[in-house]
Amino acid sequence: MVETPKSGQFASKRLVAGFVIALLAVGAYWWPPSYSEIQVIPSWWVFALISVAAAMIFASRVLRQSMMIGAGVAVGAMAAIVVRVIVDVIADPTSHNLWPFELVIASLFIVPSALLGAAVGVVVRRLVPRN
Repeated sequence: MVETPKSGQFASKRLVAGFVIALLAVGAYWWPPSYSEIQVIPSWWVFALISVAAAMIFASRVLRQSMMIGAGVAVGAMAAIVVRVIVDVIADPTSHNLWPFELVIASLFIVPSALLGAAVGVVVRRLVPRN
């Protein structure tokens, strides 16, 4: 499929939508409880599943566009974690003193999941005929 200006614009809308959905979905899970109530390791799997689902939903038929959408979903999920870190550090400057490691560990789950979801979304969009 050749990328036309219209399809490029459509892909950028999907990119923004994937970013926002991932940000809000991960945020809805990550922001409400206090940090002491959160079990970190199980949370990364939830973030990975959210990333797969969002990337699959917003993937296009073009692999390159879908990988960009997957990257946008991953950045949205990571942004939700960054927002949590910022809010917690404002409230207590001694919390999250290892936040770079938090982001690295989260990215190890989120980025491959989002890219995998985008790739699966491409395959599904190519196999399932459009109405």
